[in-house]
Amino acid sequence: MTQYRYIIALKILLCSIGAAYANDAYLALEEPVVNRDQAADARQLYAHDPSGKNLHVAVQALVRSQRAKDAWALVDAHQPVLGKAYFEARLAAINARLADASMLGKLKWARRLDTTCRDRLTQAPEDETALECLAKFHAQAPGIAGGNDTRGKAALKALMQLNLPRGLMVEAEITFPNDAQKALMLVDQALAYDTVYDEGLMQAAMIYGSVGDVGAAENALDRVDVASPVAVMRHYQLGKISAQTGARLETGEAALMTFLKGDTLYYGVDFRGPAHWRLGQIFAHGERYALAKIAFERALEHAPKLSAAQKDLKAIREKLRDRSS
Repeated sequence: MTQYRYIIALKILLCSIGAAYANDAYLALEEPVVNRDQAADARQLYAHDPSGKNLHVAVQALVRSQRAKDAWALVDAHQPVLGKAYFEARLAAINARLADASMLGKLKWARRLDTTCRDRLTQAPEDETALECLAKFHAQAPGIAGGNDTRGKAALKALMQLNLPRGLMVEAEITFPNDAQKALMLVDQALAYDTVYDEGLMQAAMIYGSVGDVGAAENALDRVDVASPVAVMRHYQLGKISAQTGARLETGEAALMTFLKGDTLYYGVDFRGPAHWRLGQIFAHGERYALAKIAFERALEHAPKLSAAQKDLKAIREKLRDRSS
């Protein structure tokens, strides 16, 4: 009996040591310092050679240094040209402004997103990114922002004809969560193809994770090409799934810690704030409330308008007050 007590005590001690180590690891986390010199260097390179490619690099550098307004000003002053690089630079700048805009501002930037994608299709009618952009925009945007269901369906049909797996994934994303069963069927159909694109695999993981199918989500993420620009989000998605489901918390925590040590920029949006918020949810699942509070506070330092983090911070403060009283 005494030996049994020792075993229990040892397990408790090991768990507390592991938790303390994890706490220390998060508190000591060193995120890459935003280097404004890199943005200046990128702008100089663009000034010397104002190509679409260099514009895209400069926009990404400005967004990374939290200067979305400067990024848009640079894009808006650029002489519109044919070419995918210019289109992608413009998309990155618009996405950055959308992420930081007020509700009224979002309507304005949503219309610019629609115009940008339609302009691209006049130049390149088979541009899959522009077709996906329009299919999603017109399926999800309200009429006040220019949403038009007929245009959205036409864009989705054109995308299906060019790239069926991508079209299926876009339809799944549009359908979810209103019709989760249909969305899952579409995801399964898309993933049956070896040619499904990396962004689609990310979306598949998100949908599987949202319905609690962690194994299927991880399988989709395992198929993402590690050399792809999308791969930067693999760790974030793993952490997000753990935060949403409360499953595999250690795996999710480690994934988000890894994500925060690297490049957190994805299509013009900085995910540092959401990553800290998801870590806070993971800590809360594990009843590490003091650490969750710190994580939610860090999330709001990076993304002050992240309402979900504001709500979770308020709830965790109340829980901590209840514990201390």
